[in-house]
Amino acid sequence: CHSAHDSGEGTFCAIFCITELEFSFSDSIEEFIMFDLIRIFIRFRIMAICYFSVAEFDEAFQLKRKAPIRIGLSGEETGLALYLPTKNATFLEGDHVLLRPSLSGLPDLCWRGRLDPKTLKAYDLRPVLAPEAFEYKVGWSTNALRLPDGTYLVAYHGILRHDLSYRHGFMRLSPEGRPLGLSHYLLAPQGLAECYGDRPLTLYGNGLLLHGEELVFVGGVGDYAIGVFTAPLEEVLKRVVPL
Repeated sequence: CHSAHDSGEGTFCAIFCITELEFSFSDSIEEFIMFDLIRIFIRFRIMAICYFSVAEFDEAFQLKRKAPIRIGLSGEETGLALYLPTKNATFLEGDHVLLRPSLSGLPDLCWRGRLDPKTLKAYDLRPVLAPEAFEYKVGWSTNALRLPDGTYLVAYHGILRHDLSYRHGFMRLSPEGRPLGLSHYLLAPQGLAECYGDRPLTLYGNGLLLHGEELVFVGGVGDYAIGVFTAPLEEVLKRVVPL
């Protein structure tokens, strides 16, 4: 589950991913180099396809409905709509959402859009953050945390081309998802515990919350453990440069 949201009508909505795994054998051996030392040869390919989905609950947290989200030109029931592989989705204010659909011919990047709660169609998609030349792809990492001034703070991640490591920075957004500020990477794998694992050099964000004045980032470590990282909110916001 990526995000939970009070709809204001006595119901709660949660964004999650449905993952479909496809296994196929490759004609040739693929070579991956990790840490420039270990070579792993894989004769088969595992493809994970994730779909952006929403579950709606009543006040007693009983499931009311659950369905994948379609992406279209408008929120109306009629018109073209597609089920696209989509990850890293979270709610903002009202019907505004952050998401990362995978579109043919484009690198994975951070988008914002709107979600019609009745038709469950995402529309009005606009790019927010694209990968730099040194990054393989970027995406949203956590839920969007509402700050006291009404803006939102969300972590984003990038995968670096030179070592395929996951690193995280922070972006400040308007309630509609317009970018207001951006930091450089503030979280990166360090030490054996964070650099080793089932997926080496990986910190993967799952949650963002405030505990008093401390910002708490919860995320996976190497795909084998859960890490909790804290810092004073004021210190993080100092590093978010206005756009």
